[in-house]
Amino acid sequence: MQRNLVHRRFNRQSPILLFNHNRKKNNFEKIPIKSKPRYDLATYLYYTVLSIILITATLVIGKIVLVCFDLVIQETETRYDLEFHKTNSLVLECKDNYFRNKCDSPTRKPIQKEKCDQYQQCMDFKTHSISKLKLMGMVLADGINSFADHLSYKSLAFLLAIIFIISRIQFSLFKFIK
Repeated sequence: MQRNLVHRRFNRQSPILLFNHNRKKNNFEKIPIKSKPRYDLATYLYYTVLSIILITATLVIGKIVLVCFDLVIQETETRYDLEFHKTNSLVLECKDNYFRNKCDSPTRKPIQKEKCDQYQQCMDFKTHSISKLKLMGMVLADGINSFADHLSYKSLAFLLAIIFIISRIQFSLFKFIK
């Protein structure tokens, strides 16, 4: 019974060599080592261009998000100022009615009690209790509704197709990277 003798010779510059003494003419065959992948100039250029594209896309999307957020903040501030002035003028009107009807005098008539209490409540309303977060939610809801109202089926289909194509391209690029 003959034995297969296998000897390994390690050399960093060449692949592993296996010696098989049972063969007659070809005493050894080369089996390549799974080593680190070789990177050439094209690979480096590909990754550089891909990195530049991804960074640019991230910056553009980030700028769009910041501009939209800034517009929402400005619109919220505008609505807050409008609501504040409207509420403040209502409080001043109630205060004027309260003093004009002499609700502050101790000699007020019982018929006026109910009306004077309403004026008092109106005067005590704090104008700084207007919620900016609630106004911001209203601004966002109005913006989304106005955007969605103007979309037709054709433009919605086109938008979905563009999103699908971009996602397929990105997934294929990331699949190639692995």
